[in-house]
Parts: sequence; C-alpha cells; structure tokens
Amino acid sequence: RHTVSHFAKVKFDSLFAIKRALNSWHAVWYIMVFWGMLILFFGYLFRSFEMTSCLLPGSTHPDCQLPEASVWTEPGSQATFVKTNDVYVWNACWFIFITM
Repeated sequence: RHTVSHFAKVKFDSLFAIKRALNSWHAVWYIMVFWGMLILFFGYLFRSFEMTSCLLPGSTHPDCQLPEASVWTEPGSQATFVKTNDVYVWNACWFIFITM
C-alpha cells in the first residue's frame, strides 16, 4: 500500500487521534470535559451503590421490615446508627471530585 502512514512508518489509529487532539490549544477543554463527565458518571455510580432501597417510600420487600435494614452496627462494637439515604447526586459528585 502506498499511503502516507506507510511511508512515514506511523500508524493512524485511535491512539494517534488522541495524541493529535491533545497536541492543540483545545487539549485543556478536551481534558476538562472528559474529567467532568467522569465525575458525573462515578458520582451517579457511587450514589446508586450507596443508596439502600429499603429506605425508599415505596419499598415493600419483607426483608425491609427487619431491624438490620435500617439500623446498622459497627463490627466489634455495640455502636449503632440509623442509615439515611442521601438522594442528591451533587453530594456524590462532590465526594468523587474530592477523592479524585
């Protein structure tokens, strides 16, 4: 094949496209948008994993009636606390932003 990539011995693949995009003045914007999307994605993921369905108003599962569904104990101690749902995605996004 007689192509520019063959003569220059450069592979034009996705890694080349990313390198080319990050070699311009727009690279800061690309990184900021990508980082913002990661924060939103992982914030939503964290929120959905941390939220327990037993504390939602429409929960009807029989296991939600057990005390272990809302009152949690720390292993190795007698300390207990009542679990509350944090339904705001922005709090989870702030947590992800701080820990990144």
